[in-house]
Amino acid sequence: MKKDEKEANKVVNEFVNYALREGLLSKDEVQDYRERFLRSYPFKPEVIDILYKRWGSFPTFQRTRGALRILSIVIHDLINEKIPFIRLGDFNLGNEELRRELITHIGSEWDSIIAQDITSPNSGAKKVDESLQSSYKPYRLGTVVSTTIFMTSFSGRGTRSISLKELKLYTAEPSFQSAIIDTTLHELKRQLFYVSDDDLRFQNQPNLNRILLLKEENISENQIVQEEQNILRRHISKNPKIKVYLHPKFSKDIPHNEELKLVILNKDKPDKDFLENCGETPRIYRNTLIFLCVDDNNKDNLYSYIRKLIALRSIKQDERLQLTENQKKEVESRLRQQESREYEEIRKYYSKLFLPNKDGFKDFDMGIPTLGESKLDEEIYNFLRGQGEILEKISSKVIKDKYLSERDFLEIKKLYDALLKTPGELRVISKEGFIEGIKEGVERGLFGFGYLEGEKPVCKKINEIPTVSLSEGEVIIKSELCKEEKAEKYQEEVLTYTSQNIDITTQTELKQGAETLQVQTLEEQDKENELRFGKNEVKLHVWIQHGKASTLARIITLLSKKFNTVEIKIRAYDGTIEKSEYDNILETLIQENIEFQEEQ
Repeated sequence: MKKDEKEANKVVNEFVNYALREGLLSKDEVQDYRERFLRSYPFKPEVIDILYKRWGSFPTFQRTRGALRILSIVIHDLINEKIPFIRLGDFNLGNEELRRELITHIGSEWDSIIAQDITSPNSGAKKVDESLQSSYKPYRLGTVVSTTIFMTSFSGRGTRSISLKELKLYTAEPSFQSAIIDTTLHELKRQLFYVSDDDLRFQNQPNLNRILLLKEENISENQIVQEEQNILRRHISKNPKIKVYLHPKFSKDIPHNEELKLVILNKDKPDKDFLENCGETPRIYRNTLIFLCVDDNNKDNLYSYIRKLIALRSIKQDERLQLTENQKKEVESRLRQQESREYEEIRKYYSKLFLPNKDGFKDFDMGIPTLGESKLDEEIYNFLRGQGEILEKISSKVIKDKYLSERDFLEIKKLYDALLKTPGELRVISKEGFIEGIKEGVERGLFGFGYLEGEKPVCKKINEIPTVSLSEGEVIIKSELCKEEKAEKYQEEVLTYTSQNIDITTQTELKQGAETLQVQTLEEQDKENELRFGKNEVKLHVWIQHGKASTLARIITLLSKKFNTVEIKIRAYDGTIEKSEYDNILETLIQENIEFQEEQ
């Protein structure tokens, strides 16, 4: 390159102003650097300084002649390149003539180190070239920065490293901000095998990256699979809502019971044998199985992650390595970072859910891990609840609309068994969640509860909470039928009827009439019961069948003798009464000084 004074001044001034703006030079350093740069142009001044002062300190290196020879090789190699100046990072270490000139002074072992870290297509420097944003790829910053570090790493005596500020000054150029050098260096520290872990220099001893790689190469696939299972165990709750079975080998390893089960398989889909059989026995409760399988596309990523995790732990525990304090801190830092990604990495691999349905399996892709989750079973449970595939409690309305709409009654135990056995049916997290739905429906009056007597359902409860035990013969009954049955069985009445109107029997008359109904006999029986049970309060909800008012009168008489206060709540429905008749009832109560409260 022929020196053009005008062009040299333009290039030097542009760079010096850039270096001042970027903080690479102070105001006090600007003038001296400008003068040195003008003298060394087209080379940057540090190129001459490093060759003359550091490389020139080797006994085998003839300072002037050796420096000129190297500069000549570099110029010849770059003669067709359109670059504003020549940096140390522009030295092409892939040029055999230049590389041999350098290796003559530092040792032949550096030939393979240069190739492995800087010049080969798979070198760490080339990987960093490609890893940076596309706008920086033309600058080959991975190669430029690593070459600069290499060229400043040798001296016959004295300094053999470079500071970060010097590195940025030596490698930056006005066409990009110098901050990208920090990013490049960070990536190189992760990729290069022979850059010191303590400072910015190359060494002929492997750094942590190289030690890590050697450790990784000695890790077997069996070790990886074992650690995979350990990671899964660490991320399963101690008391999961769904019982978890990890990597079962055979269908008999999954029990055959009514519990919901999460089966984690290290395969991309479940075998039908797991669904259809429990060993040699056909599996009946098929709808209780949930399968979690792997995404094979993420296998290499997970295994690479686990391999590095095991290697870092091995380095930390290997006292033979004699790591420096900085290296120990770096191992700790990398290990913490690796462990922090544990759940994310395992969940990206285990991301396919399979649920039994009538056609075999219904599959779900869980996608990326949910932020903040750390337990696999909990995330799956929440995911399936969100999809409506798992219920905390079965909806009483669903029971009515889906299972009772086309039949008059349904045996509760058979419904529960059908949910467990039929692939694709509703899945309730527990038996209690199913029973709660039944109770709620009866209490709300959506359907009634009763028992089979022969083949006929008999309603026992509606609009109140029943006791459900999932015993044989328990049934739910259409609400209309239950109410009709109740209406036929009872009428609430404390009154006797005539064909024309209602004849009110007063409290006094009830007491008198009770004496003729042999109340004494009933009292004697109740005294015996009182001695046995000793109740100090009685609460009954009584439905009065037509014609049974006299029986109620006997009971009221007895209770009025045993207790100071007897409260009766009258609710009559499924019929009509004239307003005048109703007014007569109220008038009678008033005349007899009987306290009452009218409810709307």
